[in-house]
Amino acid sequence: MNRFHVLHILQAITILSRIPLSAGDHRSILWRGDSIAVSNAAGGGEHVLVSPSGEFSCGFYKVATNAYTFAVWFTSSADATVAWMANRDAPVNGVGSRAELRKDGSLVLQDYDGHVVWSTNTTGTTADRVNLLDTGNLVVSDAGGDTLWQSFDWPTDTLLAGQPMTRYRQLVSASARGLPYSGYYKFYFDSNNILNLMYDGPEISSNYWPDPFNKWWENNRTAFNSSRLGGFDTRGVFTASDQLQFNASDAGDVRVLRRLTLDYDGNVGVAVAIAVRVAKALAYLHHECLEWIMHRDVKPENILLDTDFEPKVTDFGLVKLLARDATATGTHLSRVQGTRGYIAPECWMVGRPVTGKADVYSFGVVLLELLRGQRVCDWAAGDLQQLASWIKERLKRDGDDDDGGEVSAWVEEEVMDARLRGDFSHVQAVAMLELAISCVDGEPNRRPSMNAVAQKLISLHDRGSSMRFA
Repeated sequence: MNRFHVLHILQAITILSRIPLSAGDHRSILWRGDSIAVSNAAGGGEHVLVSPSGEFSCGFYKVATNAYTFAVWFTSSADATVAWMANRDAPVNGVGSRAELRKDGSLVLQDYDGHVVWSTNTTGTTADRVNLLDTGNLVVSDAGGDTLWQSFDWPTDTLLAGQPMTRYRQLVSASARGLPYSGYYKFYFDSNNILNLMYDGPEISSNYWPDPFNKWWENNRTAFNSSRLGGFDTRGVFTASDQLQFNASDAGDVRVLRRLTLDYDGNVGVAVAIAVRVAKALAYLHHECLEWIMHRDVKPENILLDTDFEPKVTDFGLVKLLARDATATGTHLSRVQGTRGYIAPECWMVGRPVTGKADVYSFGVVLLELLRGQRVCDWAAGDLQQLASWIKERLKRDGDDDDGGEVSAWVEEEVMDARLRGDFSHVQAVAMLELAISCVDGEPNRRPSMNAVAQKLISLHDRGSSMRFA
């Protein structure tokens, strides 16, 4: 089972901020005959539904200039992360549009000219109210509390905790970061009862996960359970009837809000996820083993990916073992060992002590190559320190200007792998670039520890996708 592949496309997000609102601030129920107007969406109040706990909001969500969708989002997330949209492919006008629970029982979304863009198709029922529940589920129910329609049955690109993935539904990615329109990736149960990831593009369409060239049992799945049911719980554990299972990085903590999102792409997410695992492995060697272990030959050739995209740090032929109390002073090397282009500057100096910061330097080079998509020695023309100084100065200058757009444009045009064509999280890429530059600092004492590197990457990975975790 390609467990990593699903973790970079299906992004499990942990949202830590929980700020409940008082009951008097908002309402959680839209009664029969009532409506929510788009023109008042920014003002909140009576034109936004908020769940009783305050964790979810429902109303009009701005996706472009004068373009809105009727949506459910996480109230306290910094970017109002969306969990569900009614009209992702047909945004309505910013003035005059409204969502109304009509007296005929149907919840409808009308554009400024009265045209019905979307409806729950519950006309002729005894629908009495629309409730936004603490689960993030938007429910149309009758006076007796019986559910007539619910958003949990109509997911867009996201599942919430407790929301079922069934044979009749699929997740469809967004077309690009920040654009709500339906994209090319789909997550669904096929006719063999297996959960699949499909790329359904304008020219080609194919399943690519799990491995389509394997039999289902070779992918550690089962086709015998025809219930076709999946979902994840409040602990962050996803399970499905075909025996697929994967966990969030902090699985088990029930105090946090979670979502599972089918990402529009995830290429930088792949790089971050690989980097996290390699950094954690090196941090273990440096900080957790009984003896301090310095690898001394960290490079791409010694980082192997298995069929699950799990990286393995290999080739310990140059490893150096030291007593734990010698980690600060390091060791003196009698000769230069390692691979040119990845060797830290201090390793070339006879008589200078070498510490685990040499591995940090090598890892920083690998990070740069993950972002660039080519050898640093080819990119830097043999002078990495000059390249690092230039990048550091440019990042500092752009940071002083406080112009995030300019930083993103520069990173995309002059640093990132051109084959990505801009399809990556710019915020995540800049943070990863800053970390890489700190790792290749010419002075060992200014480099972060391997443990600090791992923790930084973990935070990037977990923030991940919405800057995605993946």
